[in-house]
Amino acid sequence: MSKAQFFIGILFQPQVLVEQIQPIIQDAFGPIEDVSEIFEFNHTNYYEEEMGASLKRVFFTFKGTIDAAQLVKWKEIAVQIEEEFFKKKGKRFVNVDPGYLDSVKIILASNKQGGHKIALTETVYADMVMDYFKGEFRFFDWTFPDFKSGLYSSFFINTRRKFLDKGYQPQSKP
Repeated sequence: MSKAQFFIGILFQPQVLVEQIQPIIQDAFGPIEDVSEIFEFNHTNYYEEEMGASLKRVFFTFKGTIDAAQLVKWKEIAVQIEEEFFKKKGKRFVNVDPGYLDSVKIILASNKQGGHKIALTETVYADMVMDYFKGEFRFFDWTFPDFKSGLYSSFFINTRRKFLDKGYQPQSKP
């Protein structure tokens, strides 16, 4: 069993309040430990057709640690939440992205196939978007532009530090 720090990234329309999202997320995933600042989501227009312009992003972390093998379950719950609470006329106004970090990487759950993604089921993939090396998170060619920008780095470095403070040490190299 691989322990990790679970988090949710929320992409949302500007008229939606984080205070509206937070109780729904907490009911589904458990007690929230930290909430990031609200970031402008302006590094890509990928979601603009579905969700509109001027989108925002916020991250939630959850108390305790989890088994990283539960990523499929978390993605399925996230999709249910979007369908039930955050969709009108076939379009989402909130996007719920589960992921985790451990001492050496950040993984997001995805329903989109990609050459670098690992299939967990027929519809859920593990997408390693960053790794931790020599005191910082590094991105890959395929890393999402907003993650590449470094905008979230201090949040994830702080989250990693708290994870390690819970007693989970960096994995040793082979």
